[in-house]
Amino acid sequence: MRWVKARFDLSPAVRLICFAALLALLGVVPSPARSAPSLNSYVAGSDMRSVSLAPDGRHAAVVRRFSKDSFLLNVIDISGESRVIFSLKDDPDMAIIGVRWVSNTRLVMTIFGRTKISGTDYPYTRMIAMDADGSNQQPLMTEERELRLNLFLSNILSTLPQDNAHILALGYDNGPAIYKVDVYSGAAEQVAKGNSQTIGWRFGDRGEAKLRIDYSKFSRVLKIYAPEGRRWKRILKIRTSDEEEDAIKNRAGLDDSGQVLLLDRKAGSDFIGLHVYDLNSRQLMRTIFEADGYDIDDTIEHPQTGEVIGVTYISDRPQQVYFDPKLQRVQAELERQFPNGIVSIIASSDNLRKHLFYTEAPWRPGSYYIYDAVAPGLLLLGHAVPDFGDRPYTAEVV
Repeated sequence: MRWVKARFDLSPAVRLICFAALLALLGVVPSPARSAPSLNSYVAGSDMRSVSLAPDGRHAAVVRRFSKDSFLLNVIDISGESRVIFSLKDDPDMAIIGVRWVSNTRLVMTIFGRTKISGTDYPYTRMIAMDADGSNQQPLMTEERELRLNLFLSNILSTLPQDNAHILALGYDNGPAIYKVDVYSGAAEQVAKGNSQTIGWRFGDRGEAKLRIDYSKFSRVLKIYAPEGRRWKRILKIRTSDEEEDAIKNRAGLDDSGQVLLLDRKAGSDFIGLHVYDLNSRQLMRTIFEADGYDIDDTIEHPQTGEVIGVTYISDRPQQVYFDPKLQRVQAELERQFPNGIVSIIASSDNLRKHLFYTEAPWRPGSYYIYDAVAPGLLLLGHAVPDFGDRPYTAEVV
């Protein structure tokens, strides 16, 4: 059984923006020179905006700083000797802020800009899909009438691994709505619609809606609905003491067989664990994971499917625990190689050979690497603050 986390951030409404200027940004550019480390360098913000690994592990994509006011998208072939196969520099009026692989050959870039509506300045985000070499660029979700008043159209909920031509994305149509988007034509079909209380959905492998989750801030009641023809039927109502953010996080997963995966304290326990409950009887079915003497802080989700694949908690240091023994061995090996820092796996290839991870330490802002579990080795993708890089911590004794 796969447990899929169901949560998202709602976005306000806005109007459609023209994308023609983006096509003029194509070009290969060099990396900037490094300067000496300074406190200003440390607090200036990350030079790495976004990093993504293709499902087959053959390519990576990064959005890194190019100059003081601009960023650069690099697509890197990491199947052999690493090499950049495509670069795209942004523009002050249209910034590249994110990238995500949606299949082995197609990726989606997020852009940010500002526009004036009735004399008022508004920010906006949009998505543009392209092939790994930058060809076949296609703006997404631009033709649908109800989406023309959306400001932010950049929230991908699922990349639908069983359907490489589509993704699920969040829009707003008098309430939050989910769209199945064709990453080649840009067309979007509305597949589910919520209301002002909707905080998430559960979907099948091909994007079909399975469950809808609503939350009332006033009464702190969580309601779960299942589709019944063209309507939604409420199947569960839970009164909770959680705030909205905790209610979203703690309802870690849902399936359509009548069970829910919760982060909570089971009867007689002093600490939060990950447990399965029956939706109808509300009885504990089984425990997925507990950390002796510590609260589970959150769950880890697969970046492509949303499947719950592990948990996090804080003991003497932040801990990441994976349910798959192969992934857990990779986590242990990376912690061995970076014993004084924190290691977080961001994504893994489908065959669990290549792993994109981030590591940081109190004296080092952080770095992104690719780890190859078959031919053990590390490929550096970039440093959050290049001026510091991998410099070891040293202190003078006085």
